[in-house]
Amino acid sequence: MSHQLKYGLILGLINIVYTAAVFLIDYHLLQNPLFASVPFIVTVAILFVAGFELRKKNEGYLTFKNALVSTFVIYAIAAFMVVVYNILQYNVFTPEIAEELQKNVLNQQVAVWESFGMSDEEIDAAAAEMQGKNMYGATWQLIGLAGNLVFGFILSLVVAAIVKKKEPEFS
Repeated sequence: MSHQLKYGLILGLINIVYTAAVFLIDYHLLQNPLFASVPFIVTVAILFVAGFELRKKNEGYLTFKNALVSTFVIYAIAAFMVVVYNILQYNVFTPEIAEELQKNVLNQQVAVWESFGMSDEEIDAAAAEMQGKNMYGATWQLIGLAGNLVFGFILSLVVAAIVKKKEPEFS
């Protein structure tokens, strides 16, 4: 099994198991920023572990390009796994919970719009547009994946910049 596949599967499974456990305890916690930050912290840690392990396997050296490609592939594998899980969870197993979570998001968004001083007409129009979209549906999950991959690429750039180590030109 390749280095990227191994760590991508590990990261994806950890994030899925964590999400499923939180979901079973109290799915409302998935909208809590504290609980939502745990997968990010795990992701950063695993990308660093994978990057440093790859550098160690390469006799202590790793180019920026190889570090970037490796960490981004790991991130992409895990992100794809999580999206497949989310699509199944919210569209096959518990679509009623997706509806409730979407209502919670809408209520939170309305409060934000009110705090910005939007008029009732503007809020009603924005809320109607938001209600017409199934944020937990496959289409929006895949759109979210695209944005997530952009974020993952940026994160991989940072990790690669830290774990890279250039071979000396003259040994």
